[in-house]
Formats: sequence, C-alpha cells, structure tokens
Amino acid sequence: MDLAAIASVLRECGNRKALALGKLLHGRIIESGFVLSLFLGNRLILMYSLCESVRDARLVFDHMPERSIVSWNAIIAAYGQNKHSKEALEMFGQMHQERVQPDKVTFVHILTVCARLGDQALGKLAHSQILVGKLQQDVVLGNALINMYGKCGNVKEARCLFDGMHRRDIGSWNTMVMVYSRSGESNEAFKLYQQMLCKGFTPDKITFVSI
Repeated sequence: MDLAAIASVLRECGNRKALALGKLLHGRIIESGFVLSLFLGNRLILMYSLCESVRDARLVFDHMPERSIVSWNAIIAAYGQNKHSKEALEMFGQMHQERVQPDKVTFVHILTVCARLGDQALGKLAHSQILVGKLQQDVVLGNALINMYGKCGNVKEARCLFDGMHRRDIGSWNTMVMVYSRSGESNEAFKLYQQMLCKGFTPDKITFVSI
C-alpha cells in the first residue's frame, strides 16, 4: 500500500460517506506501521469530516505528532461544515494560543461560521485580523466577507465590500444579490442582476434562486 493509493481510497471513502470502510482503512494504516505523517493525518481528518464523524477527525488531529496550517484548517472546516460552530471557534482560538498564523482558508471557514451564527461582532474581529495581517483579499475571501455581513444584516457594509472588489466571479454577484433578496430589497437585487448581465456574466441556478 503506497501513500498515493491510500490517499485515493480515503478521498473516495469521504466522497461516498463510507465511514466503515474509512475506519477499516485507518486501522490497516496503523497495523502496517505507517507513521501518522502530515499528509496522512490531513487526509484522514478530511475523510472523517466528509463522513460527518467529527469526533474521529478530532482524535486524528490530537494524535498528530506535527501539524501544519492545513491540519488546523481541516479540523476547523470539519467542525464548521458539520455545524459544530462553537468547537470551530474554539479551535480558532487555540490556533492563536499556539501562535499558528491563520491564512485565507482559515478566515473563509471562520467567516462562514460567523455568518451561520449571525455574529457580526466576531465577524468584524476576523475582518480586522485579515486587514492587520495584510492578507490579500481574493475573490473567495471577499465573497465570504460579503456573505458574513449580509447574513448579519449589514447590507451597507456588504455592498461596500462588493463595490471595492478588484475582481469578481459569479459567486460574488450571486452572494450580493442574495444579500439584497434576504433583506427584502428586491428592487436592488434585480438592479444588481441586470448589472451582472451587462458585465457579461451568465446567470446560474444559484442566481435564479437568489432573485
């Protein structure tokens, strides 16, 4: 069993939510004497996360002899994507305690948690950390900020961020249209939809759902 083959099977287990098979493979890895390397550890966390077994993902994380930012992002994502918001935020706090520098991926996950909770204060704190850390706000991070402010009811700040983006993708337009729709500003949502068409963007299923 080589690492590439193991990684491929773990990915397939996660995609198929085949938890029993994933656990069996995990056991075989241990029996075979494989060291829980960064690569394997991160793949196992992802597999367990996709299988919605956050407890197992955390056990892998806790037993890793070394961790990278990818490991931290994987466990935060595992909690966040499985709606364990409190635990995701606790891991974010632990990152700071252990002086691990968050990256763009970390903040996208944390902003998504803040959006789900409707916690604008915490979202603003994350935003300020992004600015202090001088992280370049790419499209994905920009969209996450717009979504967070929008779900927290701050339409003005969401639009300000949207207008300030140097580059936008269809997700940016959809997110801002959805912000207007959620806040009951259907006229603004339709106006933005028309602007999107004028800019040459092709609507997708999410666009039509957002309007």
